Amino acid sequence: MSELSPMQKRLLIVYEEFKKVCEENDLNYFAACGTAIGAVRHNGFIPWDDDMDVFMPLDDYRKFKKIMKSYMSDSFEYRDVAWMGGKFYDKRTTVIDVRVLTVPEKYYGVYIDIFPIFSVPNDESEQNDVVNDVNAFRISATEFEEYPDACPFDRKQIYEWRKRLLDNAKNNTDYLCSLPGFRVKAEGLKKPLMVAFEDTYIPVSSTFDFDLGEEFGSFMELPPVGERKHHDKYQFIDFDKPFKYYQESYESCQEWLKEALDKKYSIEGELTSFKNSLLYNQNILNEKYDAVSNSSDYRIGRMILKPYRFIKSLLRRKKK
Repeated sequence: MSELSPMQKRLLIVYEEFKKVCEENDLNYFAACGTAIGAVRHNGFIPWDDDMDVFMPLDDYRKFKKIMKSYMSDSFEYRDVAWMGGKFYDKRTTVIDVRVLTVPEKYYGVYIDIFPIFSVPNDESEQNDVVNDVNAFRISATEFEEYPDACPFDRKQIYEWRKRLLDNAKNNTDYLCSLPGFRVKAEGLKKPLMVAFEDTYIPVSSTFDFDLGEEFGSFMELPPVGERKHHDKYQFIDFDKPFKYYQESYESCQEWLKEALDKKYSIEGELTSFKNSLLYNQNILNEKYDAVSNSSDYRIGRMILKPYRFIKSLLRRKKK
């Protein structure tokens, strides 16, 4: 087992508190994405990884949010995030995504990401309809989180969209979907595996072969060295000061701001690529709309037009 990075050590502290809250309140959760790969492949973090992700069934997620309203701690708290669910974080620390450096209310402490997962129809065409809607939401909500000034939607509209997605979830189906659009088998969550994770443990879906394989391919094989990327290239991190210190000192432009700005401009090219990707997805949606507007293929039209029309309705409301 490799030596843990400072970030990984802090993440374990946050995870232990999250796990305690869930155990005390009988809430279910499961390792997700890279955290699940790390659990089954390394019995801990992927050595170069520096975040933690968990899935939480929708009912448990809603209970968790209610609990967080009265949760009292000097060290930890929860905050809702539009595109994925929320973050449970250590408020004694600071993590600032430099892409939202100029938006102090989006500063956090060291956090774990919580993604609600909800049932989707068993019928393949209906399932694709939901996933297509989820992906349209994810693109728009991510743009709202990272480029709020450029996003055509406001906070209320984004959260209305998310509420519609979650409220329309079916019950007792064979598959579930997360807001990032990952699909998992429901049966794997009924009898989860308790897998060693560093010096603790974490629940993992018993159908992780399917769940992770569908999204990541041959996940038990190590990726090429050049593809082993850290997230912290996008982050300004301070383990010794609370993020509120930086929120309060933002206007005074101290040394931390210069360091963060230097890092921000070093990834300017990558940010431009990301913006172009958002524009590309929007253009593709427009092209698909034009292609199926008069199509006799009802199934394809239903998949594309439903999220497109919802976006258009939000834009019309935005203009009023």
